[in-house]
Amino acid sequence: MLKNTPGSNRSPSVAQRNLFCAFVGTGTQLMTLAVAIFGLACMNLFYPYNRGGLYTALIVLYASTSGIAGYSASSYYRQMEGTNWVSPCCNLIGFLFI
Repeated sequence: MLKNTPGSNRSPSVAQRNLFCAFVGTGTQLMTLAVAIFGLACMNLFYPYNRGGLYTALIVLYASTSGIAGYSASSYYRQMEGTNWVSPCCNLIGFLFI
């Protein structure tokens, strides 16, 4: 049986918190992108002879789902009692997949 000791409820360090929130935000963005692409493919919007349509849709949807990544990362950061949420989250998400 686990005891509820005072040291067991520690929050992670600032660097770990920033990295975790950036990965959560980016993962949310990629999952939303995959669901959107599969949804468009199920509606037969991509034709086999039009090879550029899928790539164009990927780029447009990747850019348009960046707000989802920022929102989810910053909300997790605020839930983990982060104080300055704008700078660490936005900078790390912006440079994570370059």
